[in-house]
Amino acid sequence: MMSVKMTRNLETFSRLVIPKEILITCDICANDAIEFFTDEEKGILSLKKYIGQSCKFCQSTEGLSYFKGSLICTSCRYMLKSHPKPV
Repeated sequence: MMSVKMTRNLETFSRLVIPKEILITCDICANDAIEFFTDEEKGILSLKKYIGQSCKFCQSTEGLSYFKGSLICTSCRYMLKSHPKPV
């Protein structure tokens, strides 16, 4: 894993803006859930994209199955099958 160091200041309400480059690298989009981990002994705060039990496309929790490491619901799976492949 490649370690990247960037420095950002907290905003007035203790919010932190995560640089776009890091979001892209970690495949994190707007409204994605983020997990926070702390190591109090070392004073480290870590963030990770939360991969919950919901469809990657519509966040449904019904009729899920794995496809190439992602959960996809029956409805989205059907839509993907019915669309023609791009040329």
